Amino acid sequence: MIPRKESFSGPKLVAESRNNIITHERKNKMTNNVSNKWEELKALVESLEQDVQKNAGGNKAAGTRARKGLRTLKNTASELVRLTLGKE
Repeated sequence: MIPRKESFSGPKLVAESRNNIITHERKNKMTNNVSNKWEELKALVESLEQDVQKNAGGNKAAGTRARKGLRTLKNTASELVRLTLGKE
């Protein structure tokens, strides 16, 4: 009698399926996070516009608010870059 090789891929197949699901979930989560961060960034830019215009007209307090907002914008943009690189 010749020994037969049995191919059993049950647990391996299940593990691969789980890995695919986990990878897909991570990609979806990353995409959602990136989209959310992008929307936050756009909202920040829109909110800065009025203070920048006032500062251009000579309003010093608006300039202070604009600079503070620009620092926040810079930090938010850095977070977006980290998200796109997958370094949450």
